[in-house]
Amino acid sequence: MASQEALRETGIRLRFSRGSAQRFLSHLDLMRLFHRAFRRARLPLAGSRASVPRPRLRIPYPLPLGVESDCEILEAELEYPLRLEEVRARLDRCLPEDMAVRALRTLAPGERSVLVGLRYQVEGAGLPGDDRLRAFLAAPVWKADRRRAAGRVARDIRPLVAAVVRRAAYRLDLEFTVAEGRSARPDEVLGALGLDPAAIAELRIVRTGILEAEPPGAGDGRRGAPEDGAPEATGTRMARSRVQETSER
Repeated sequence: MASQEALRETGIRLRFSRGSAQRFLSHLDLMRLFHRAFRRARLPLAGSRASVPRPRLRIPYPLPLGVESDCEILEAELEYPLRLEEVRARLDRCLPEDMAVRALRTLAPGERSVLVGLRYQVEGAGLPGDDRLRAFLAAPVWKADRRRAAGRVARDIRPLVAAVVRRAAYRLDLEFTVAEGRSARPDEVLGALGLDPAAIAELRIVRTGILEAEPPGAGDGRRGAPEDGAPEATGTRMARSRVQETSER
């Protein structure tokens, strides 16, 4: 029994991209997609010990609907260890064309990272001008409505915006902090900058970074084995607390 328990603790963490064709896929549908991909790839995905076992899959930082990503994270447990390059090759063959595994590594037992920030890139015509940016950045409070089961709830998103950087007339970079498990969303900030939902829907929004605090044990050799693929672009540093506004012409 002890050996079986050890096998069930073979955790992997993969970073994957998600392109425009998959940007309207809900979180639940994405979980189903990965479950099917693991099955088709004949990967030994572990299940829970409930009467109806559930696959041990976890996407810790769900993506807002309509947003693409270069850096999404999925964690899974395998019933027994496999070579990382084999896992990656099998899974890549079973994912939709607009999705790909970018990097892969093992997880140390009990490893959990702490989300501290998120980065996004916004591209398109009709982005707000510098006057709008300055007004937003100067405001101590900025309320945005978020739809909940009980109705719309207004909340202050201004403290959650760490940086707004204009890279060009057609591009903004956004960085959000996380407080008490919550963060701002790109559509909320773009709405605060004066864009209506129809205009926001025409923009290309891509999540470009997931910022995490170092997990316990990361500095003492207890983090999982190095990943297969390019270095993980999510980083492991704390998000900046300052606000930026630059213009590159």
